[in-house]
Amino acid sequence: LRLYHSFKEIDIGLLDELILEYIDLINLKIALRFRKGRLTNFKLEDITIPVKSVFYKNIMNSKSLTHLLDIVKESKYSEVYDIIKDITKKGTLHDVEYALNVYWFNKSRKLIYSNPLSLATVFSLMIMKEVEMKNMKVLINAKSKDMDEDFIINHIVI
Repeated sequence: LRLYHSFKEIDIGLLDELILEYIDLINLKIALRFRKGRLTNFKLEDITIPVKSVFYKNIMNSKSLTHLLDIVKESKYSEVYDIIKDITKKGTLHDVEYALNVYWFNKSRKLIYSNPLSLATVFSLMIMKEVEMKNMKVLINAKSKDMDEDFIINHIVI
């Protein structure tokens, strides 16, 4: 969030868009957890990253999990809807978050080749390194506990 605000004064185009999308996806994950868990002891606005976007405003106004899914379907993240639409039926939050991480990883990977010297490329590399570190953590923990190889493959972002 600090990175977003520090670059806000500069017209950086792609990086600005990339950071906003990253924040939107973080907020979407939080909102999905919130709505799926039917949490009532605090407000969704208290646990999300506030940004001035239509998508953020819409997910804050969502009343249920199905309403939240409809908002995603009608937004610029409609391709993410295909990933998360089954959450109300059979999918777990872990499966949805994993799929969103794969979506984000693939989007970041495509940006690396667009302009190698841009700030957006540097940010994409940082995201990919973060994913790589999470993958290493999962791999080390799973191997130390002698977990099945199929389990490991299903929990690392490729």
